[in-house]
Amino acid sequence: MTGCPSGRHRPELDEPTRTYTPAGIFRGTLELGVPFPITIDLDGLFRTTR
Repeated sequence: MTGCPSGRHRPELDEPTRTYTPAGIFRGTLELGVPFPITIDLDGLFRTTR
């Protein structure tokens, strides 16, 4: 795979069914409060070259 994907998917555990379901597609920055507060610069994860 080349380049950087346009978004990052994040699954979340659905307690009643005990299965993982999509919880969001994040671009630029991922900010979450569960299970702990975290902020990730998604654009800084991959080096893009042109």
